[in-house]
Amino acid sequence: MLSCNEENVMKVSMKAIIRSHFESYSATIKAIKRNTTILIVCNTLIAIGNGLTAPLFTRYLEELGATPSIIGYILGGNSLLLFVTLIGGYLADMFGRKKIIVASYLILSLSIPWFIVADTWIWAVPGIILLGARTLSEPGIDALLADETTSDERGKVYSIMWVLITSTTILSSSMLAFITSAMGLYQGVRSGFMVYFILAIITVFLFNYYLEDKKPLPCSSPNFIHFHESLWKTARASSRDYRLFFAYYLAETPARMILSTYYVLFLVHVSKASDALAAMVFSIAMVIYLVSQIAIGPLIDKVDRAHALSSFLILTLLSTMFFNVFNNNLLIVAFFCVIMLVTIFLEQYMHLIFMADVTVEENRGTSLGLMQTVIGIESALSIVVGGMLFEINPFYPFILSVLFLMISLIILGNFSKRPHTTTQYA
Repeated sequence: MLSCNEENVMKVSMKAIIRSHFESYSATIKAIKRNTTILIVCNTLIAIGNGLTAPLFTRYLEELGATPSIIGYILGGNSLLLFVTLIGGYLADMFGRKKIIVASYLILSLSIPWFIVADTWIWAVPGIILLGARTLSEPGIDALLADETTSDERGKVYSIMWVLITSTTILSSSMLAFITSAMGLYQGVRSGFMVYFILAIITVFLFNYYLEDKKPLPCSSPNFIHFHESLWKTARASSRDYRLFFAYYLAETPARMILSTYYVLFLVHVSKASDALAAMVFSIAMVIYLVSQIAIGPLIDKVDRAHALSSFLILTLLSTMFFNVFNNNLLIVAFFCVIMLVTIFLEQYMHLIFMADVTVEENRGTSLGLMQTVIGIESALSIVVGGMLFEINPFYPFILSVLFLMISLIILGNFSKRPHTTTQYA
C-alpha cells in the first residue's frame, strides 16, 4: 500500500508529465507550416477511406472468389508497382513535389470505382494496378514532410499526424464492423469504397489548390542519363546509417507484410472468428496505438530511436509467437493480434522518422524512392510467398515472419547509439 505522501508525489508527477506533453505539443502545433497542415488533413481524409475498407479487404477478395494464393498474387502485384516510387522520387526532386502528388492522388480516385463495381476478383485487378501506381507520390510526400521539419521536432510533428490519422481510422473501422454486421461483408465493404471515392476526390482538390510547391531543381527535362546520374550520386552519397537502415528495412519488410496481410485470414479460418470481430480487432489496435502515439511523441525526440524501434520489434515477435501457440483460444489470439498490430503501427511511425533522419534534402526524393522501390519488390514477393504458404499450412507464414523479425533485431542492434540518430543529415 502506498502512503498518502507517496500518492501525492505520484499525482504531482503525473500532472507534471501531462502538462509537459501538452506544452510540447502546443508549441509544435503553432510552428507547423502550411504544407505540413495540408498533408496532415489529406492523409487524415484518406485514413477514413482506408478504415472503411482495408481491415476486411482480404476477406472482400475472398468473397469475390479469390483463394489465399490468388490474394497473394493480387496484393503482391500491387506492392510490385512500388517500382514507380523510384521514378516518382526522381521527378519530385526535379519538378517539385506538388505535380507528382496531385497526379498520384488523381490515380487513386480512379482506382476506387473498380472495387465498387467488382462482382468477381478479376474486376478488382485493374483497381489494384491503379492503386499501386498511386505510390508515385510517396517519396515526394515523405520528402516534403521531412523538408519542413527538423530532427528535433520530427517525432512530435509525425506523432500529431498519426494521432489524427489513427483517430479517424478507429472511427471508420468501427463503422465498418457495424456496417458489415448489418449489411454483410460484400455490401459493407462496397459501401466503404463509395465513401472512399468521395474523400479521394476532395483530397485531389485540396492538394491542387492549397499545396505550395517547392522550387524544382534546375534541369530542363527528364532523361535517362540524368536519372542514372542522380541514382548513382544518391548511392555514393548515402551515409552509413542510410545503408544500415536500408538493410534493416529489407529484413523487416517480409515479416510486416505477411503479418498485416494474413492475420485476418488466420483469425477467421484458424481461430473461427467472425468478420465483424476481425474488423474490431483492427479498431481496438488503433485505439491502443492512438494512446501510445500521444504518449511517446515527445519522448521519441529524446531517446535512442534504435532502442525504441527494437522494443517494438520484440513485442511484435512475442505477440506473433503467442497467437500461433494459443491458436485454439479465440480470445488469446485476438488479444495478441491486437498487440501485434499496435507494434507494427508504431514501427511504421518510427520508419518515417528514420527515413527522414538518414537522407539529405538535396536528393531526398530520389533516396526515398530508391529505398521504397526495392522494398516494394520485396513486399510483392513476401505477400505472394505468404499466400502460398498459408494454403499449405496457415502457420507457415507466421513462422517465416518470426525468422525475419529476429534478423531485423540483429541488424538494428548495430545502429549508432545516439538519441537523434543522424541529426547531421536532417
